[in-house]
Amino acid sequence: MKRKLILGMIACLLMINAGYSQTDTLDKYNNSELRRFARNADRAGDIHSAIIYYNALHNRKNDNYSIIWKLADLMHKAGYYKESMEYYLLIWQGDPEKYPEAQFYYAKMLKMNGYYEEAIDNFMDFKRKYRGKDRYAYNKVIRNELEGCEMVFSNMANTGAVTLSLLDNTINNTYTELSPIPLNDTVMVYASRKVDPDNGNPVCKFYSAVKTDHGWSARGEFQGPFNLKDINTGNGVFSPDGKRFYFTRCKTGFSNTPVSEIYVSHKENGEWQKPVRLGKEINFRSYTSTHPAIGIESRKNREVLYFVSDRPGGKGGKDIWYSIYNKEKNEYSNPRNAGRRVNTAGNEITPYYELNSGTLYFSSDGLPGMGGFDVFKTTGEMRKWKATDNLGTPVNSGMDDMYYTLGGNGKQGFIVSNRSVSSTGKEHKRSDDIYAFTVNEDYKAEDTGYADVLSENIE
Repeated sequence: MKRKLILGMIACLLMINAGYSQTDTLDKYNNSELRRFARNADRAGDIHSAIIYYNALHNRKNDNYSIIWKLADLMHKAGYYKESMEYYLLIWQGDPEKYPEAQFYYAKMLKMNGYYEEAIDNFMDFKRKYRGKDRYAYNKVIRNELEGCEMVFSNMANTGAVTLSLLDNTINNTYTELSPIPLNDTVMVYASRKVDPDNGNPVCKFYSAVKTDHGWSARGEFQGPFNLKDINTGNGVFSPDGKRFYFTRCKTGFSNTPVSEIYVSHKENGEWQKPVRLGKEINFRSYTSTHPAIGIESRKNREVLYFVSDRPGGKGGKDIWYSIYNKEKNEYSNPRNAGRRVNTAGNEITPYYELNSGTLYFSSDGLPGMGGFDVFKTTGEMRKWKATDNLGTPVNSGMDDMYYTLGGNGKQGFIVSNRSVSSTGKEHKRSDDIYAFTVNEDYKAEDTGYADVLSENIE
């Protein structure tokens, strides 16, 4: 089964915001040259350039379904879900014998674009007809997809339980925002990818924002030795005592694949010290380690570092792992996988551990959900977890919803989503924006994924 390359971009903070370039400048190249450019860009992980080259080929050979398949796949990876849906439909209608899987991906894109009834019909039709050797793997995924579609029509859709508001365009720009960290009720640290005015290259850095009478507003770069001029930086979390700040930096690894590593900065005499890359136990060579989160284990009150990695020994793509921090020795234990109650054959990302309730919030595309990545919660620690719950709408949508965090009072928080409303008022296609949410105390929850959230966070 294909995994979305968008995961690597999330982990490495490389959500490129390139638009569709005009192809008339490519007229001087023949088809073989364009195909070579497209393949090379695809191998290098430059999805948007690959889209431009394949689109130019498609304009010349609009009945070549191998080219259309590549376009559909790349659009899917880049987050152009509407365009991807249209291409998968074109393939399925044009050459269903050679590309029967196109109906599965068409159904998946229908779901992510909010056409749930049509998605159900196409998932069921594909399941009845498909006879490929991997049909049992598809059937397992389809069960999750159908359950996610049914959620939308069930009593989980208690949209009044939580109120969401998109933060303004001083915070959400045309690139991507991620990893909001509430320091208190009025100050927030987040990461954003912006163009460097000196060299014109986009780079992800930490910024701060404050809450005023008119809402949240950006206040410039977050002060400290964290941001670098040409290194993507983000995914931060503070230790419970506020004396350590964990975050991610990204570099290009083998075959131009993005590799993220976790760093930590210690606060001494009121000053943040130069960040140090965590050792090989956490940053496993040639594999990504990202999305740090901090918990406290109940037995010995030790700090636990949760993080995301695609290292060997996992349950699927990207899994949540954990390591116990020895404060006296300043050492981290060998990481262990958080187990099957949390991790799936899909991908689990952006964990957040709420210390007061012992609740782990995370996003997954391997559990039954309403879109691509949905936010889930479970209580427990390390490898011992209760059953997971989908948080339902409006936290989750048909798109990708991630980075769920709560503020100190447990009634407000933030999520990151690429759902269909943007800060510019234009249709949202791929850029992740930060939303603030408030749990409505007066709302009487029914039997939904929010029932436990309300009871835990309002007490």
